Amino acid sequence: MAMRIPLPMVPAKKPRPSRKPSKKAAERAAAYDLFSRQLFFRFNVIQARMQAHGINWTCWLGLKLLAHFGLETWLGKSDEEARLRRAAFDVPRWFIDAALANPFVRARCSEESIRKEPPIRLRFEEASAYGLLGECMCAVRGKSWGPFVGVEPIEPNFPYDGTRIQYRFHESSRYNRRFTQRQILKRRLGKGLRKLVGLAMENTQAGFLKHLSAGEEAAIRVRLRMGAREFWPVARGRSGRRRGFSYPFSK
Repeated sequence: MAMRIPLPMVPAKKPRPSRKPSKKAAERAAAYDLFSRQLFFRFNVIQARMQAHGINWTCWLGLKLLAHFGLETWLGKSDEEARLRRAAFDVPRWFIDAALANPFVRARCSEESIRKEPPIRLRFEEASAYGLLGECMCAVRGKSWGPFVGVEPIEPNFPYDGTRIQYRFHESSRYNRRFTQRQILKRRLGKGLRKLVGLAMENTQAGFLKHLSAGEEAAIRVRLRMGAREFWPVARGRSGRRRGFSYPFSK
C-alpha cells in the first residue's frame, strides 16, 4: 500500500493589481481613437465621391493616403474629380512600380496583391517602418521616432519580409549612435572587460560602482581616459560631451 506524504500548503500568490493607465496614456489612446473614427469617415466619403464620378479604382493605397488630408481641401472644389483620379491612378502607380521592382516583394507577394495594395515605407526622422500603410500606422502609434517625414515607395533593394512590420533605424538616429558608441567602448575595453558595458546597462550608477573592482576601474581610466562615474552614462548611450569631458567617439 502506497504511503501518502502530506505536502505543505503553499499560500497562493495574490494577483498583482493592474496598474491604472496614466493620464497621458489615456489622453493618447482617446486621441488615437478619435483620429481612427475620423479617418474611417473620410475614407467612406472618398469612396462615395469616387463612385459618384464613376471612377473605378483598383488600388486602395491612393484612397487611404487621400483620407489623411482634410476633406475641406478638395471636397466640393472645382478640382475634386482631378484629385480623386490622381489618388486612384497616378499616386498608386509610383508605389506599385517600386514594389514590383523589388525582388523580395515579388518573391513574397503576388502581382495581384501588389497592384491592389503595395507595401510602403512610412518614414520618420529617425526610423522607417515597412509594410502595408494601415498596419504600419497601427504599429508606430507608440513610437518616438521624431517628426513624421512622409509615405515613400519601398526601396528596390530592401529585404522585405512580408509576414511582419519591419523597422529600420537611420544611420543618423539616436539608436544607431548609441549602438555604435557601445561597440566602440567594448572594442577599446577588450575581450576581458567588454562585459562592463552590459553591467552598466543593467544597473543603476550606484549598483554599477558597487560591483566594480579597483582593477576594472583602473582599466576604464587607462583605456577610455574617463572615470567609472563618467563611463556609466556613456555606456548607457548618452553623449560624453554633455558631461563636461571630451571623449573620442571615432572608431
